[in-house]
Amino acid sequence: MSANQPLSRLIKPLAYTLFAISTIAWVLVFVIPFLDFSIAETAGIITALIIVGEVSFYIAILLLGKPVWNKFKQKLADYIKQKND
Repeated sequence: MSANQPLSRLIKPLAYTLFAISTIAWVLVFVIPFLDFSIAETAGIITALIIVGEVSFYIAILLLGKPVWNKFKQKLADYIKQKND
């Protein structure tokens, strides 16, 4: 058993957790305007959620590696092509 094995077992769950955080943050971006916050509070909360969502998404991609990134890009390209046809 190498010293990196316990760390490598934590990377995938951490990455998928970051994906979940990213998804939740982006869903909340669309929910916050309907809650009872002032305009300034809404703007601040949405800005923070966008930053958290983007940062957690990119860190998750970095942790999962290039094969997952390429798969994500291919699925996105297929989706866009399907919508344009």
